[in-house]
Amino acid sequence: MNEAQLEFWKPYIMAIGANNFHIDGSLIRSKHYSGFDLSSVAHGIKQLEMIIDKHKTYQSLIAKPEINNYELNEIFGWLVDKVFFDDELVNLISYNKLAVTDEEYWDLVRNIWTRQEFNSNGVRKENWRKIFCHRKPLSILTDGLPKKFKAYRAGNADGFSWTLDKSVAKWFHNRFKSEFGRIPFLTKIFNKEDVIFYTNSRNEQEVVVLPVL
Repeated sequence: MNEAQLEFWKPYIMAIGANNFHIDGSLIRSKHYSGFDLSSVAHGIKQLEMIIDKHKTYQSLIAKPEINNYELNEIFGWLVDKVFFDDELVNLISYNKLAVTDEEYWDLVRNIWTRQEFNSNGVRKENWRKIFCHRKPLSILTDGLPKKFKAYRAGNADGFSWTLDKSVAKWFHNRFKSEFGRIPFLTKIFNKEDVIFYTNSRNEQEVVVLPVL
């Protein structure tokens, strides 16, 4: 980080801590903002002030002994960047902060799951396993699925995400192959009871399962 960048971002870094702020050339990664460096952007100071205000609002919420559904929607709706969704929910679970019903919990889980990518990789994979195991899935989450069905996946068999649509799996297979090289294309028969939840919010006919360790 050059001197100009450091001077610009210093108030935010002091607020969130240096360990929570990462910069790679012109890209910023932090809990309340991830994107292009704003230090040389017109009205960048105004945007920085808004980011710091996000942090203040976030701090006031997580200081509460319990966090209700409305407050969770604030946290995951605009206060925390989606890159940090899994970390954030695991932390809230660990500190026993959630004051929500099972229906509210699984609505949140499905919502933030579909807004993240590469959820079966590294630390994020372990985070999502903790999230999925925190509360028992509801039967309503798999309504409409047959008792037994065929699903497809582009990637290793220990991933969470499968699809009922073979063309969707082929699209991901081609995408990942161009990014990472050779990867498996899998077909598997599942029972309805194997599924944590089904979602078509991204038009991907996605079934999410908990792989056996």
